[in-house]
Amino acid sequence: MQINLTPKHQKRSYWLFALALIAMATACIYFLTKQYTPKIARENLTIATVQQGDIALMAPVFGEFASRYERLISAPDNGKVTEILLRGGETVTENTPIAILTNPDLTQQYQQQKTQLNSTTAQFTAFTLRQQNELLAEEGKQEDLIADIESLMLDVEANRKLAELGIAAKIDLERSELKLAQLNKQLERNRFRLASFIKMQQLEKQQQHMRLVAEQQSVANLAAKMAALTIKAGIAGTLEKLDIELGQYVNAGQTLAKVGSSTDLIAKIRIPQRLAEKVQLDAKVNIKSKDSILSGKISQLSSVIRDGFVLAEVKILDPLPNYIRPALNLTADVFIEQKTDALFIKQAPGVQPLSKKTLYQLTDDSVAEQLEITFSERSGEYVLIGAGAKKDQQIITSDLSQWHNFAQLTVVTH
Repeated sequence: MQINLTPKHQKRSYWLFALALIAMATACIYFLTKQYTPKIARENLTIATVQQGDIALMAPVFGEFASRYERLISAPDNGKVTEILLRGGETVTENTPIAILTNPDLTQQYQQQKTQLNSTTAQFTAFTLRQQNELLAEEGKQEDLIADIESLMLDVEANRKLAELGIAAKIDLERSELKLAQLNKQLERNRFRLASFIKMQQLEKQQQHMRLVAEQQSVANLAAKMAALTIKAGIAGTLEKLDIELGQYVNAGQTLAKVGSSTDLIAKIRIPQRLAEKVQLDAKVNIKSKDSILSGKISQLSSVIRDGFVLAEVKILDPLPNYIRPALNLTADVFIEQKTDALFIKQAPGVQPLSKKTLYQLTDDSVAEQLEITFSERSGEYVLIGAGAKKDQQIITSDLSQWHNFAQLTVVTH
């Protein structure tokens, strides 16, 4: 039997076949274009909440402790280094010898001057004794004259009584009185002469004494120069640097060493150039030690920029632990400015200041969406956000860089 299909039935079959092909193609396209979403465990994620509020921008800086008082030791005179008694880093007191210089010319000059002083001292002693003898001779003459006057006064008195009794001639009395008057005038002149003589002796002795004192001072100065050849620390602290070697010849004024105080310290910090213009004198500084935070304030700001940093000195306000010493490295936070309504999150391994980072935000319990955040300065345990985030967002700070090709991740809880 032969069956003949009508055109109507053929047309209907074609449409069914076409619809089936379209459905299959659509299904293929759907399964081919559907994006795969990776799954990550929530317990493996570190999540930080974006906070907003006022925050003091405390920038991290580096530096070292330094002596507050330093003494630069220079050579007092030309000389040769014959002994080095200490090395850099050793503890010293004010009178601790560091090195010894020798100067033969200075030694010879000192010996010659000392010999001259001994001679001048002997001459001054002889001169003083000679003056004493001359003064005694002059005083003896005056005493003899006074004795003659006293003897003549007795004669005058005796002649006056004899003349009143008519025993002695009146002319003898007058002669005695005249001689007595002459001796009194001579005594007056002699007293004036003796006073002038004493004054002249005093001036001569003063002149000789000035010469002696000048030579004594000269010897003392040379002795001080000789003593100064023993180089001493000058202050208590630490011998920070020694710039000489044994046998080296040094010139007067040449730097030999540097000593710094070891208990009275300051901190020297290096502030990045981009922040230096915002730092003010007396700005707060928190210096980190092993077991505490030391408070300080900026006491001096340098105007010189070196290697992108500005040097600042910090006055330490708290007592120092015993282990802190000059040249010990330190880290600190320095106050830059007060930020208002700032966005920030806690410092985490995946958060770097002054960077732009691709991270994920947790939108609900099961979805993490990709976003790009710009971080600005760090302040203590927080990092400020410049752009890309909002308050209360849950930011995943874990390293998910292997999934950055996916805009979304599925967060699962086991």
